Amino acid sequence: MKIVPDLGWEVALQSVTTTFYYFCGLFFLFLAWGASKTRGYSTPTSNDSSVTTSVSYVTAQFDWWNKNIGSDVWRGKRVLELCPGDSLGVGVLALKNGATSYTAFDMFKLEKPQNTSAVIGRDEAIGERLVYLVDPNFRPSRELAGQKFDLIISNAAFEHFNNPEQTIRDIFELAAEGCVTAHVVDFQTHSRWIRDYDPNNIYRYSRWLYRLFSFPGQPNRWRPGKLAAAFNQAGWKDVRIVHQTNVDSSPHHLAGLDAEFAKTSDMRILNCIMVATRYHRRMLALQTGETTSPS
Repeated sequence: MKIVPDLGWEVALQSVTTTFYYFCGLFFLFLAWGASKTRGYSTPTSNDSSVTTSVSYVTAQFDWWNKNIGSDVWRGKRVLELCPGDSLGVGVLALKNGATSYTAFDMFKLEKPQNTSAVIGRDEAIGERLVYLVDPNFRPSRELAGQKFDLIISNAAFEHFNNPEQTIRDIFELAAEGCVTAHVVDFQTHSRWIRDYDPNNIYRYSRWLYRLFSFPGQPNRWRPGKLAAAFNQAGWKDVRIVHQTNVDSSPHHLAGLDAEFAKTSDMRILNCIMVATRYHRRMLALQTGETTSPS
């Protein structure tokens, strides 16, 4: 006779756990909303405590780019970075590694000159080549109209955009033929404590409840599949994830999610690099079977 174990206690424990994190998350949503109302927008990165910490953060970030998209990716490239935060250090290092130009584009003026200067060091000529633009409406295709870029990047920014679809179309307009765009996207809950214990917490709430506590920079809850579809629809090709981190096997991480996300197949992905390419017209024609006249 086969004995079937009683799993009722496990189901009950999971229900209690998800309910606990549901109300904890609401508390953190309220705190973040309240902080935004009283203090305004501030960079979500943790590298603003000191210049030394900022330099270490930027250096690690640049090394991470080199490891995951290639150390030779900067040479000869016109680089556009979206929402660099409180330092243009990645741009400084890109120029030192052969980039022909660097432009930073942000919605808020967050850059701290002392942080950027610490990365520049004695090479003042590098600093003169940095371009930093701020547009509260965040429309890069308007502010940078007529310019073209070979590499467009961002780090932990896309999850904060109010209209990711529009941003993806904007950067496509600015992309030169052959341009590569690469974006580190953090899909997790951003509040510090609960992020460690319940990284999918922000997906527990219905759309109306989440919007009730909305504030500038609030994670937009776009999942990888939706983001990839938007890149494809804008005309980007070879859209792919080149690196990702997945949630661990704790059962509560995928339980108790709102119906909008409960059946989404990519809920295990916590962060990734989304990469896409704007093909040369000649390459695109070969793929589609069309012919082009030489130019």
